[in-house]
Amino acid sequence: MSLGGLNVYVAPFTDLKSFHEEYVYYHAHQQTQPENIAKASTFYSAFDILNKTKGIKLLTAKGAFQTCEICNNASELLTNKREFIKCFLSRCINTL
Repeated sequence: MSLGGLNVYVAPFTDLKSFHEEYVYYHAHQQTQPENIAKASTFYSAFDILNKTKGIKLLTAKGAFQTCEICNNASELLTNKREFIKCFLSRCINTL
């Protein structure tokens, strides 16, 4: 996305805590060794550096961007982790 002639990258999270939780969840399910998953303080520091050097930002308001139906459904599932896990497991079981 270009904003005032600058390239801006927007992570689909409104706060770093949620972003870190999703990062941990992803790596845990990828079976990443726990010692290789960044703790919150390291993650926040890395994001701060990326924010300053690469222009990566967080969403400032929900509904700020047009999204497709797939993204809307994914967002709804991620806000309700229990539903997401139930849906994920049911799809995994059905594909076995």
